[in-house]
This record gives sequence, C-alpha cells and structure tokens, in this order.
Amino acid sequence: MSAHKKFFLAVFFLMIALTPFGVFADATTDTILQLLQEIADLQAQLDQLTKQIGFYNSGTSTTTGTSTPPAPQNPFISQSAPGARGKFSLYDEVKTESTLNVRREPSLSGAVIQRVAAGTPGGILGGPVYRDGYIWWNVTYPNSLTGWSAENWLTRAELFGLAPGTVKIRAAVDGSPWSGSFVVAFSYPNEFSDSSLIATGNYPGLPPGEYTFTYKSGGPKGAVFRDVTPDSVQTLTASSTRTFMFNFVSQP
Repeated sequence: MSAHKKFFLAVFFLMIALTPFGVFADATTDTILQLLQEIADLQAQLDQLTKQIGFYNSGTSTTTGTSTPPAPQNPFISQSAPGARGKFSLYDEVKTESTLNVRREPSLSGAVIQRVAAGTPGGILGGPVYRDGYIWWNVTYPNSLTGWSAENWLTRAELFGLAPGTVKIRAAVDGSPWSGSFVVAFSYPNEFSDSSLIATGNYPGLPPGEYTFTYKSGGPKGAVFRDVTPDSVQTLTASSTRTFMFNFVSQP
C-alpha cells in the first residue's frame, strides 16, 4: 500500500473516532470524504515531489551540484568487443584476397574512397579498430591510396619490406656535438609540417619512405645554421637507420 493511501486511511479513522465527541459534528459524510480526498491528493503530490528530489540528488555531483557527464568514449571502438586485437601488426605487409572497399573511416558507414582488386598489395599503417562486427586496419595501397579495410579479406604477404626504420636527429656546433631543440619543416610518408619543434635524439618505428628536413629557426645560442649532412633529403628503407646532422657554426 502506498504512503498516501495509508495516510488517507489514518485520517479517515481519526475523524470517525472524533465524531462522537463533537468534532466534525456539523460535517456531512460527503464533506468529510471530499476533505479526505483533498488531503490524499496533497499527500500524493508530496510523494511525487519527494521522488523527483531524490532523482535529481542521485544524478548530481556532491561537490558542484551539477549533472556529472558520462566519460567520453572512442566512437570507433565498439564496447561489445573492446579486446579485439586482429591478426596483423603495424607495418605488416598484406594483400587483398578479393575485391575490397577502401573507406575513409573504420565503419560500414564510412565513405568508400575506392575499390581495389584481389591481389592488391598494401602495408598496415594503423589499427586495429573493431566496429560493425569487423576488425579494421588502416592500409596504404599503391598510387598513394590510404584508407580503412576489413581484416576478413586481407592476408599477410611479403611484398614491400615495410618493417619500420629509425631516424636520428643530431646537431653540432663547430663540429662538436650539441643537444637541444630547434624548429624545422619536415615531410615523410603521409605526414607534413611546415613548422615543428624537434629535439635531437632517436626516432624509431617510422615507416619507410622519403624524409625531408629543412631548418627554420632556433638552435645553439650564439651560432648560426650552416647545413644538414649527409643530406636534407634521405630515403628510409625497411629496418634501416638514417641520420640527419644539423650543423651550426659560432658567430665571430
């Protein structure tokens, strides 16, 4: 029995008990019932208000008093299979087993950039992402085509030698090693920046391809930039290392 019904009955029996003593003696039965109904309606409204207050309190922060937003989620990762790993690794060489869509996003709703024929070679550049019941990989195909393809129609292959390599950034002042950072413009496969702060050090796990570094500003105090040796443009091959030496000379 609800709280307001219990309250209604309690008041009703109280009025009956008090009637012989002259309380409500002038009231008719209809008047008493109407009064009881109004009291019950007020009690029901109070119950509803109490529930609403309890609901809002349960959904608010105790420190700010505002609703706590849900934690952000990656829209490309399905919560139904968060542990999907796939059968490939970064920079694996693959080929298509049948005609396959290349999409802009890892999803069946992603726009199709192009369809590639069976046997088309490719290299894994990103992923895996699980969505719409498939594991997706970001694949680079011939003719600078890059997009997302479903794993089901890809197989491992030995085609390009896409094992990652290492780029070393070094600097020297008057031939002596110097460590620090400076601003360069650079480009390498699928990446470009016309102004980026880079520090001396080793950068492993980079995709094979042509790398270009151009000095912009910064570097050793009291020195001016001279050149990059052995060359500002170098080709990184599979499992190889390329060193870009930025040479500075002291100002007279």
